[in-house]
Amino acid sequence: MLKYVIAGVAFFVVLSGVIVYAIAALLYPPIAANYHATQAKTAYDQGNYVRAIEQYDKSLHLNPRDPCQCNYYMRGFAYYETGTFDKAMDDFEQTVERFPDNPYGYYGRSLVLYEAGDYAEAIDDLNQAIALDPELATAYHTRGLAHSAVGNSEQASEDFAQAAALNAQYAQSGGEGVADQGMNSYAAEVARNEAIIERSNAAIACNPNDATAYYNRAAAYEYIGEYEQAIADYTRYIELNPDDPQGYYSRTYAYESMSEYEQAIADYSVLLELDPDDADSYYGRAVAYEYIGEYEQAIADYTRYIELKPNDPQGYYSRAYAYEYIEAYE
Repeated sequence: MLKYVIAGVAFFVVLSGVIVYAIAALLYPPIAANYHATQAKTAYDQGNYVRAIEQYDKSLHLNPRDPCQCNYYMRGFAYYETGTFDKAMDDFEQTVERFPDNPYGYYGRSLVLYEAGDYAEAIDDLNQAIALDPELATAYHTRGLAHSAVGNSEQASEDFAQAAALNAQYAQSGGEGVADQGMNSYAAEVARNEAIIERSNAAIACNPNDATAYYNRAAAYEYIGEYEQAIADYTRYIELNPDDPQGYYSRTYAYESMSEYEQAIADYSVLLELDPDDADSYYGRAVAYEYIGEYEQAIADYTRYIELKPNDPQGYYSRAYAYEYIEAYE
């Protein structure tokens, strides 16, 4: 263990800030957890809540302590957006239990309570969220909705006004809840992707070699969680465009979502044949190697990633964990 702390000090000499990540790698589970959390947040921001849930699942499996205090409640929000309220409640309860000073656990739980018509309990949770973060505009807005639902019009007006003062978007939203907007948005995105699938079906029927149609249909299938169909279409796209890295890159996500890491590794390897200096593919392949317990290969890929991106502390952080794992379990 000491040698890794010493290595961390050396990192500091070479690169400012890297020691923080190197030492952190000795204290927390693998960087793979952070990798999946980052993928989850990207998917969530894009409205792809199904993929976000899957990536948060993987992150929390690797690191259930959730040191950022955000992955449980973010997965809860993703479940909420898909209408899976029981699982959303479980995640918000986890957040409240593990991190009682985090306002988002209470806020998230209030959303589920509101949906269930438990307005008084929702208001209690929102009171707690606001006590922890007096500038949480969305909590005021949701509390206003809850007060309105039970006939407390004066309190509702005060909360709507406070929400609008903190965030201008609430000045124009009227009585529509942010949660309602999110649910409508998700349903619209699912419908949009289903329409893409239908259009792509028609295009492929007219031209079985329409590579763009296969790619678009694959991406739509991936969005709605139909990963086997997505992989089949990405594979057809690759057959039609074997030198386009985007097909392989997209297929790695689908493979990873199905925990088919060997296949993902194969695609990352092709990407590296196409571009030997593709740092992100080295990193992605290293993470996949970690999943199947091939830590020496992971270290080699993290090392190459560091050579290509020496100013990115994530590479050092990841490699430090892999080194430690080998020492602990071999």
